[in-house]
This record gives sequence, structure tokens and C-alpha cells, in this order.
Amino acid sequence: MQNKELFRQEVYEKYNYYQNHKKEFFAVPILKKSTRTLPILKMVAIFVICIISTLGITYAGITIYEYFTQQASKFDYEKNKEYNIYKDNNMSHGNNIHYIKIDDYQIYQSYQEKFQIPQMTQEDFEDSFMVIITLQSAAMEKLKISSINADETTLYIELDYYSEEEQYDEENTVISTIISRQMEREKLEVYRKEFVPTSPNYINIKELPKDYTLENAIQDGCFVLKNNEVISEDKEQIDEFIKDTKEGKEDFIRIVNSYEMLDKITLITDIQYKSGKYYVYQKQIIGDKEESQDCICIEMQTIHDKALGKIYYLKDRFNQSVSICIVK
Repeated sequence: MQNKELFRQEVYEKYNYYQNHKKEFFAVPILKKSTRTLPILKMVAIFVICIISTLGITYAGITIYEYFTQQASKFDYEKNKEYNIYKDNNMSHGNNIHYIKIDDYQIYQSYQEKFQIPQMTQEDFEDSFMVIITLQSAAMEKLKISSINADETTLYIELDYYSEEEQYDEENTVISTIISRQMEREKLEVYRKEFVPTSPNYINIKELPKDYTLENAIQDGCFVLKNNEVISEDKEQIDEFIKDTKEGKEDFIRIVNSYEMLDKITLITDIQYKSGKYYVYQKQIIGDKEESQDCICIEMQTIHDKALGKIYYLKDRFNQSVSICIVK
């Protein structure tokens, strides 16, 4: 576990530093890297998991690829010492996901030397193409292809986490799949499925307007702060949420914190506790700009600091800390 005194110091240093860089305060979350070392540098034999997924029928201009296979395998770093995936200009890079569409047999052969991918012949490429996906972050572990669909211009490949019941080898950082040419489009997007907490008592966070006010938040029953001071009626709402969830009760809370600095900054955090996990979605609004992030955490904790107040944060399964709010 991360040392609480060290985490408190990190929060204080961030708070102190951004007094002179206020616009960036929420843009730089305090995340402590996991101390666990991923076993990626040793030579390993290929271990393949093949999964066959059956999807439903397509509607409203979206074509669903009903039957697809995917192969999860290890990347042999010892064998490919000279290969740097970040310098591979054929790969698309973003959000710790790297991927390439291979529609030519010669290109396929060059990547077959680097990756343990399914066998294809030159004739196979007349009817099919391949997509190789590599995951280069601990936070992207345990992912598989959950759906493949397309509109008129773009092929979408969605990744989602394995369920707790499914077997998974954490050394498998490469996913490959063979797709019919009928699904081929001009563009390709590979992304991880977002986790958006939901509650029947609140409008979906993604649908909240940019001009969402503190008054709106109070009327909606949110836990509301202004410059770290609680202004909503129920001052104990967040502590009650922690108490209930630690007792295993499913619950939901929306936290809205506003800062009046050079620009008005509003941070909206939805936390839903279910099946023993905290599903978190944060939206930050600075003027007309909006950013968001999501994560799954396993523990919610607090630290008392004389200078800052009570610090609320979550721990994810990689022992990284996600800052939620500070209450004076």
C-alpha cells in the first residue's frame, strides 16, 4: 500500500505549486505508480487464448460484425530488442493502445516476425484483413475485444475488461483478430469501453450542460463544494457514502466542486459502488473546454491534513491513487 504520509505530501505539494498555475490544477491528477513489476522482459513461450464471440443483428446504419475470433498472446521482448513500438510509424497510437490494420501479405509477414499472430495466406487477404492491438500500460491489462461494428466511414473495435470469472494471463499484451473485407472502412478506431456510473436519481453525467451551476447541483441532491467548502445541505453525505459502501451496500454519489480562480473550474465526479468496486467518472469544465476520465477502483480512503483539510481519494487495482476532493 502507498504510504499515507507520502500521499499527503504529494497533495500538499500539488496544492501549493498550482497556486501559481491554477488553470492546470485538475489537469494533473496525483497518481502514484504501481510498485508491481510486470514480467515483460523475460523470454516466454507463446500462450494463446482464442475466444469466439456472437453478437446481435445490426440496426440504424451500424453494421455489427456478428462472429469474430481474437487471439491474445505474449510479446517476446527478448527476441525483439531492436523493435520500438512507439517509433513504429505504421501503428496508430493513443491512450496506451497501439494498433495497426494489415491488409497486405508482405506487411503481414514483417509483423509476423515480431508478433505471435494467427496464420494467414496471401489468398486469405483477398477476403479478409487483420488488426493487431498492443497494450502498453498496466492500466490496460485484462482487456479483450468486446465488439466490432462500423458505420459508413469508420470501423470501431471496442475493448472491455475480462470478467472476474474468465481466465486471463497478465503477460498477454497483444490482441489480434481477422476481419472480413465486408467490414473494411476508410478509418479505424480502437478504444476502451468507458465506465459511466448511472443512477435513476441523476441525469447521466455525459448529458450535463457546460453551464451546470452549483445551484443546479444542490437542487439535484449532489454533494457540492465551493473552493473546498461544503455548501450543500447534507454535510455528511460523502462520509455516509463511504460508510455504506464499506459495509457492502450499493450506492451512488455525485460530487460537484467549483473553484473561482482565473477561470471558473468545475469538477464533477460520479462514483457508483456495486459488486465490490467503485466505478468513477470525472468531468472537468474550464470555461468552454471539457475533459473527462474514468476508472475502476477497489477502495476509498481519507487523510486528515492540518493545512488542507480532509482529503478523499480512491485506490485502483494497480495501487494508484485517484484524488476526489478536499473538504476544509
